[in-house]
Amino acid sequence: MNAADLLISQLRGGAWTILRAAEDLDDNNFHTHLPGGGESPLWIFGHIAVNENWFLSILVTGGSRTVGPEIAEVYQADFPLPDALAHSKDTRSDVINLFRTQRKRVYAALELEDPATWDTPPPPGLPPIFTSRGAVWGILGTHQYWHLGQLMSIRTMLGKPTFQFKQDQHLGGTS
Repeated sequence: MNAADLLISQLRGGAWTILRAAEDLDDNNFHTHLPGGGESPLWIFGHIAVNENWFLSILVTGGSRTVGPEIAEVYQADFPLPDALAHSKDTRSDVINLFRTQRKRVYAALELEDPATWDTPPPPGLPPIFTSRGAVWGILGTHQYWHLGQLMSIRTMLGKPTFQFKQDQHLGGTS
């Protein structure tokens, strides 16, 4: 298994986990915010998708994005912008579909990647934390897990049962 395949596996596992953790959350639950932070399941899924779109624009498409500026304005920021999120008409279904669509684009891009180039410098304009092209790709594998913790906290606030992996659950081809 090469590094790109490993990253695809990590992304699939993360997608499976975060989607399963949101399965029993309805539209109202998707608008529940963490206290003081403003993160909601709606924002979490939108944020992951919009950021993956942004990273693909830097790594693959030469700046071209498939997500419009009005959606990016709501979800791109590192923390939810209360005014932008408050005016969002997005639903649970909207952001789940956006997440799934962007994740499929990431898988497709990774299948064309040559991990041998991942030691090269990152594209220009990125923060210094990204020391190589591979470091930029690597953030895609970990970013979702940061926000999974927020989703689990929201589940607790909503009185939902603790999310658990069951013996009969497996990753399969979940996108």
